[in-house]
Amino acid sequence: GVQTHDPRRSREKRFVDAVVSTLQLGGRVLLPVFAIGRAQELLLLLDEYWRKNPELQRYPIVCLSGMAKRCIASYQTYINQMNNRIRHLNDIENPFEFRHIRYMTSLAEFEDNQPSVVMASPGMLQNGPSRSLFDKWCEYRNNAVVITGYCVQNTLAKDLLDAEPSTHTMGDGREVQLKIRVHYVSFSAHADFIQTSEFIDELSPGHIVLVHGEANMMASLKKQLLGKYGAHTGVGIWSPQNTETVKLTFHESKVAKVVGSIAADRPKEGGGLSGVVLHKNFQLTICSVDEMGQHAGLEVSHLLQRLHVPWQQPWSVLVYHLSKLFGVITTLKETDEKHETGTTQAGDETSPQGKKKGKGKKLPQRDGEAPISVLDAVTVRKADVGVVEVEWASNPINDLVADSVLSVILQTLSSPAVAKAMAKAEGGATELSKIVRVMLEDRYGAANVSSGDHGVLNLSVDGHAVQVGEGGDTVACASPETQKKVEAVLKRIVARLNPSASCACTPAQG
Repeated sequence: GVQTHDPRRSREKRFVDAVVSTLQLGGRVLLPVFAIGRAQELLLLLDEYWRKNPELQRYPIVCLSGMAKRCIASYQTYINQMNNRIRHLNDIENPFEFRHIRYMTSLAEFEDNQPSVVMASPGMLQNGPSRSLFDKWCEYRNNAVVITGYCVQNTLAKDLLDAEPSTHTMGDGREVQLKIRVHYVSFSAHADFIQTSEFIDELSPGHIVLVHGEANMMASLKKQLLGKYGAHTGVGIWSPQNTETVKLTFHESKVAKVVGSIAADRPKEGGGLSGVVLHKNFQLTICSVDEMGQHAGLEVSHLLQRLHVPWQQPWSVLVYHLSKLFGVITTLKETDEKHETGTTQAGDETSPQGKKKGKGKKLPQRDGEAPISVLDAVTVRKADVGVVEVEWASNPINDLVADSVLSVILQTLSSPAVAKAMAKAEGGATELSKIVRVMLEDRYGAANVSSGDHGVLNLSVDGHAVQVGEGGDTVACASPETQKKVEAVLKRIVARLNPSASCACTPAQG
């Protein structure tokens, strides 16, 4: 914000003086802090001061936070990533191996029978151990609370700093006199206004956008920045609300030379140009992908990927699930390609797109098992008995489609009941009602499943009559418990019939 931090040593001295003076008066010191970061910083400061002053070692320092205790191991381990002072201290002994700090995980472990320093979370006294200790100690003038970090509006810590109230409402609703002394010593890790200004001066930006801050403080900072930069430098300064759009205009322009075939027709004003931008000797050139070798000495390669996956289910099952995920899929005519090995034989030619021409053996094809194309990006075919081949020309988009196709295959393989149901259902997988009936018969027995009017299935489950709507959309039963059981079964059936729904957004991992 617009504040200016005191020098670090000055803040440390004010903090230690507030703690020690309270202890010498026989009072308790409450340090409300966040469990990670600020807590370890203050513990290091206190432990070092206690080591240098043996007369203070009779006053216990308690860290009332299980999380702070757990994460101290990271501080003890990664000393090499800290500042020079800490690394030099580590040459003698690990500074985070505290001698005078006691860790406790609950307030019940703390014995409040002498002057002490207690560090507890949360840092803004909203609730938890820090609030409980504040309620207990706030009526006594010898006690002190030292707030060391930023506090947001509508928290007890913020009210103590701004309003300086004379009374306090306890958790049980009682209102008591507020006599505890309140100290504020900022150990904020954020830059102050001087540091922020120095950073801006170093960068000399054309635009400054203020984000992530309390509204009043951001408004004050914007006013200060406008006074310093806005009038005479022309720097744009914004402080947008959440979801508000900020449009920035940059006047820098770049010129590129268009060469090769794409330069044959002059592009229209506002039109697009498709090619590759080459940057060489501070000059930009645009050419087509196929002409990169001519203009940049770069060779273009095309990677054709083939993946063989075991597949023992009917071909129609795979076609059905792929169509459920991708919509329309295209049936391909058999071509004279050799797919068994995926390698180019002597005498074969490979086009730039990776497709073989010339020699090849035509694989035998059964009716209804023609290769299919998914989004014109991935080809799926029966490569051999019990094997499916997935083939695609590798690029970021095709790789994503191939991952989704593989995910569908693996999900379907994990549900063998789908294959059984589809094999029994006449007309294939599109007749959902018949598939549902087959799977319900598998579950409850064929004798307990019969057809009713308008596609309704009548079931007998646990002695109760159940009516299942066409396709399993609705369930009706006089027994709510039985109805819930059948609904759960139908939910699992539908999930198995459409495994693509669970993998549509999750590419296969491999």
